[in-house]
Amino acid sequence: MPAAGGAAVQLTRGGGRNPAESTDGRTVYYLKGRNDPGLWQVSAEGGEETRVFEARIDPGNWAVTARGIYFLTRQPQFSYALEFFDFATRQTTQITTLEGPGGTFQISGLTISPDERWVLYAQRDKLDYDLMLVENFR
Repeated sequence: MPAAGGAAVQLTRGGGRNPAESTDGRTVYYLKGRNDPGLWQVSAEGGEETRVFEARIDPGNWAVTARGIYFLTRQPQFSYALEFFDFATRQTTQITTLEGPGGTFQISGLTISPDERWVLYAQRDKLDYDLMLVENFR
């Protein structure tokens, strides 16, 4: 739906999730399902959907900047690769590996600072469950 109001416009025809707008507001980037890996794009006004690049991007862990797209991919041994897709060269470069203690290590909420000097994310190292018995609760 346009910010100024009006009718909603269907942008995707084959599904889409985790959308993000380009810095100039003219393009919407998004993921599809597991059967269509990679990052997709469509004009913010609607039109043909095209795959930007193919990678198993961790949903919710990617960010659009004016120069390109930063994203995380899960790696073996409880780690993630932080990668960058450059709009100018159309090339993907691995920047670093983010390693955790194992088990249920998980990263979420990847964000890049406007000057692209800082990466911010939430990290969960451990997820445990316990059963508790509360005596005399009535």
